[in-house]
Amino acid sequence: MESGQQQAEALGVLGGDRLCSACGFNLIGQRLEREATYGLIITRCPECGAVAPMLTYPLMTRWVNRWRMLLAVVWVGLLIAAVVGHMFVLARGSLSLSNQIGIPLAIEIGQAYVDDMKAAGNEIQAPKVYGTDHVILQWVTFTLDWYESTAKGLLDASSPWSMYFRKSTLLLMLPQAVLSVGLGMFWSVVLLGSRRRWVIFVPAVSAVGGILIAIGERGYTRMYSWQSFYIVGYYLQIRTLVFLVLLCTPFVLLGIYTGRSFARLVLTVSLPPRMRGLFAWLWIRDGLLPPRTRLV
Repeated sequence: MESGQQQAEALGVLGGDRLCSACGFNLIGQRLEREATYGLIITRCPECGAVAPMLTYPLMTRWVNRWRMLLAVVWVGLLIAAVVGHMFVLARGSLSLSNQIGIPLAIEIGQAYVDDMKAAGNEIQAPKVYGTDHVILQWVTFTLDWYESTAKGLLDASSPWSMYFRKSTLLLMLPQAVLSVGLGMFWSVVLLGSRRRWVIFVPAVSAVGGILIAIGERGYTRMYSWQSFYIVGYYLQIRTLVFLVLLCTPFVLLGIYTGRSFARLVLTVSLPPRMRGLFAWLWIRDGLLPPRTRLV
């Protein structure tokens, strides 16, 4: 039976962010109605029941839109810079990591050079590090001729891939795995407008770019030192980077698929209820209900 009150006409749903003026709830996704008495388009807050009229005022000028466009360009530029910067961090970081992983091989090559020089009756000029003869072997500087005749053969005869499965190497790469989870979370939240399967594309581009930069550096950078420590580092760099990418890929994926959930948890724990409505897209993007903005 119809009451004396006129029924409101349904017009669809609210497609943008609008906070309830009474409780701060984000009204996105709520049903729009035309109020029967005055003909105003309204929606009702499901949290507190307050009526929210869909009134807008022409306060924005063309300069506001220009600034918004400028900010958008700057934001996209920062994201591109982050990707490119990650490429160079991977390339340079893999060299530093290779130096540490290859210390046993560097010591072996240094010992071979010392033995050859002693056998030939030549004196070795090598600095003492911490007063230990064993440690200085990785810093032995040999000649280009000895590198071509002996060191290259020792490098080729080594088993570089076995170095990555030593306990010390895996412990050395553990921080990289933890950082990879954070990297995946970062891109998952920053690229909120993309589905997660497209977010994976960004760190993949960074990894490929890092490998290409490392290959380019190896091909066009002149060796600045003929010390065994650096020779082994350059020899292992590409392998280290490939191994690092393979090792960290599952952790990046873990970060991508848990990043938004983690961000929602942090916002829920750290923000008061009235402020959570500002971040409603973190919930709506994954098909979840917007966060409650008042305690019940």
